[in-house]
Amino acid sequence: MTLYAGYSYGISQAASLPPGELSRHLPQVPANVTARELAASIFLNNLVHGLFPSLVPFIGLPFVFFVFFNTGRIAGISYVASNSTLPPDYVFLAWVTTPVVLFELAIYALAIAAQLWLIGTAKEKGRVEWEDLKWYGLMGLLLVVLLALQAWWEANLILGGA
Repeated sequence: MTLYAGYSYGISQAASLPPGELSRHLPQVPANVTARELAASIFLNNLVHGLFPSLVPFIGLPFVFFVFFNTGRIAGISYVASNSTLPPDYVFLAWVTTPVVLFELAIYALAIAAQLWLIGTAKEKGRVEWEDLKWYGLMGLLLVVLLALQAWWEANLILGGA
């Protein structure tokens, strides 16, 4: 929902910009970047702005919603910049249901579920136990590995590879 709200806002924001201004609001991929460099950049961005906040109990959730909104906003601006003749809702659905995007969203959903599990377990027991923190940490590590794989996949798609 937040992703779509950002997408709609991005479309309306881009419609009010002069045509030459659109590119300033979009991320640029340098012409000579390697897949490894791009994957590392995507991974670090997604780790710091997406996964870490998703794992921080209570405090991280509002930030996650902001990140989702901003991601949707960039997608909306990209839609306008592409001069697509397809309806914007179709383009949004096509984008958000691509396997690489679904995989990334699933990683964040698992992180939020782990966060909610830790909060619920702590509330139920009246405290956070070491055993619960170990499982939470293992889940976090697994999600970091999955996010690295997702970044590699996304970088290769952007550069026209795999």
